[in-house]
Amino acid sequence: MEPISAVASIVTLIALAKEISFLTTDLFRGLHSAPRELARLQEQTNLIVKELQCLESNANQSGIDQLLDGSEIRTLGEALKVAKCNIGAIHKECGNLGQKSKRRIMWVLFEKKKAEEYLMHLQKTEISLSVVLQLTNMKMTSTAYVETKQHFKKTQDAIETLRIERQLQTPSALVRPNQNTSKTAPKSQRYLNALMLSEFWKWLLACELIILTTTDGSQLRYDCLAIFLLPTLARRLAVKISLSFQRPSSTWSNIVLLGGRLSMVNYVPNDSEIIMACRKGDLVAVRDLFRRGKASPNDVSERSKTLLWHAAASGSTELAEYLIHEGTPVTSSILLAAAYWRQPQIARLCLNNDADPEVIGVEGYTAAILLFGSSRKREPQTEFIEILACNSFSIFDAQDDCGWTALHRAAAFGTHEDVRSLLRLQASVDVRTYNLEWTPLFCAVCFGNLETMQELWSCYDNPGQTRDLREWNLLHVAAGAGRFNVMPFLLKNGVDPQAVSQATSRFVPPSLVDRSVTPSDVAKSCGEDSYRKWTEIPKTTGFKSKVSPIDIDWSLEEMQGRYGGFHWERGSLG
Repeated sequence: MEPISAVASIVTLIALAKEISFLTTDLFRGLHSAPRELARLQEQTNLIVKELQCLESNANQSGIDQLLDGSEIRTLGEALKVAKCNIGAIHKECGNLGQKSKRRIMWVLFEKKKAEEYLMHLQKTEISLSVVLQLTNMKMTSTAYVETKQHFKKTQDAIETLRIERQLQTPSALVRPNQNTSKTAPKSQRYLNALMLSEFWKWLLACELIILTTTDGSQLRYDCLAIFLLPTLARRLAVKISLSFQRPSSTWSNIVLLGGRLSMVNYVPNDSEIIMACRKGDLVAVRDLFRRGKASPNDVSERSKTLLWHAAASGSTELAEYLIHEGTPVTSSILLAAAYWRQPQIARLCLNNDADPEVIGVEGYTAAILLFGSSRKREPQTEFIEILACNSFSIFDAQDDCGWTALHRAAAFGTHEDVRSLLRLQASVDVRTYNLEWTPLFCAVCFGNLETMQELWSCYDNPGQTRDLREWNLLHVAAGAGRFNVMPFLLKNGVDPQAVSQATSRFVPPSLVDRSVTPSDVAKSCGEDSYRKWTEIPKTTGFKSKVSPIDIDWSLEEMQGRYGGFHWERGSLG
């Protein structure tokens, strides 16, 4: 049977249903003490007519030509025809009797055999109409689902369009944090230090100990984790103790216990089968190890890393969901692992299972800070940043042990989309690092990240005049790091190539100790090749170096190679 036009087919069914409704209603009114089946039939036919009319309206509004296919039309039509035939037979017999008596007929006046036959017809009719009702209800539900899905898709598209429009806004449209409000020491928890046992002491004491100290300015918080190994013949068991408490900064009195936990876990090495399977994202292998009793969901490796922590490195969302379902604890440190490995879906799983979005790890790293590093590919992490923001993450200005914020890291290793996203979330451009007092703009210059440098440039009132602890300007840093790709932009935007630094013995190479130097001096200390490139770049902007590279006896120069300052700024940039 060929597909039937939606409107035409439904109109035919409505006409047939109305005939049945008319016959049923007429029967119900013409019979006295009618059976219950007839009353239900009257309700069913009225409901069928209304539902078919609703489907007809949907077909007209949506413009769908094949709302009902051939098999559905055939099934509905046959069921309605059977119902009409049965009702019609009873109606005809009652009509004949009614013409003779001229009044309502008692159902009991029918012969017993005839009454039973009619009752059976009514029951069959009821079944047929039930089939029609089920089919129309299914179609109504399906149509409502499609409409809801379409509305949801339109809403998603509208949200995405709005997000893109906001991302395309110029940096000048961004709301800049109030510079009068110091954000170098946010009220939220700030990392102070972490105490960990060395490998020798871990081997000697057969335990691990980590004490993380943070502060909010008035209170000191200590998060302690200790694991004591209990070797046995079958496996290495361990007692795991976690404890958190805080005290006033000025005294050890009034200590408040924040929480604690004692548990027994199976301590496994990093090269064990279960750890390797989790790192590979091998769900089949993990299930098999659990089934054979060779591993359990509560297994931990060094530094209390759970199986879920290792699964985050694989990026397997299916494995992460399975481990959580099997009872692997969701600790806040797993969110840091998901951030380091850039796994937003696993981060969502952790946050949905009550992980603390503002957890601070060793070296003061937050999830936002760990998104960016020198060992990671330069790719936008706006999705992860939005996930954190949607889960009440507010410590974008939190500083690690060297004073770097998420914006410092994004400026050095991220993209302009990352910087723009952080600026919208009110990340401060004025926070300075602890050693060289660098703003995020210095980090962008030092690592030659031209796109983030340009994104940040308009966020400062006078970026060309900004200086660090040594009174180095941006050209000093660019010359020392050999970032010749950013120098033309700096020179064209007013950064002084003849600016003189402060004479100091701190955070400078031996050849520049206690000397006031210009960017030319810094470039010369990096070697002949760097100095030659330096002298060529300023020519394009109208500045000419006083000393030509050919006039220098490089055999007498003390050269340090490129440095730029980040060797003193950080020991590791992960």
